[in-house]
Amino acid sequence: VTDKVTVTVTEKSASYVYNGTERSITGYKSMTADNTLYDIADVAETPTAAWTAKGTDANKYPVGIAAADFENTSANFTNVEFAVVDGELEITPVTDKVTVTVVENSDTVTYDEQEHSVTGYKSMTADNALYDIADRRGRRRAPRRASTRWALPRPTLRTRASTSRTWRL
Repeated sequence: VTDKVTVTVTEKSASYVYNGTERSITGYKSMTADNTLYDIADVAETPTAAWTAKGTDANKYPVGIAAADFENTSANFTNVEFAVVDGELEITPVTDKVTVTVVENSDTVTYDEQEHSVTGYKSMTADNALYDIADRRGRRRAPRRASTRWALPRPTLRTRASTSRTWRL
């Protein structure tokens, strides 16, 4: 038969929420021909590494099957075309609220009519183990350097500046 037959290969697709581990999908989910007489068993396929989409970070990763990865082996059909419907692995960001807590440094001074300051912080923690505090690529982050300034109002008063601030991201 010399009539054109189109064999459509539909790649797999999947979506996962980011969890810090590598995810992957491989191959296609269906292969169909637009001519009912054509038997898809007459298709030889050559899988390649591109058939696997894999990733860890929130992003979209394409499955890379190509029409050239398939060949018609039917003696009954000589005009067979292969079309690939793209699929992808999608890793979506975590949408749960993450609370980052910064504990600032502190100091105690005796009144001396001078302004004093404390800079830096003791610790920065997040309530979600998947959240990387060192990651500066994303949304608003806790400041790199926390600072508190105060002036003491009376000569006999001793003041300690210690605060804990929480940012909601």
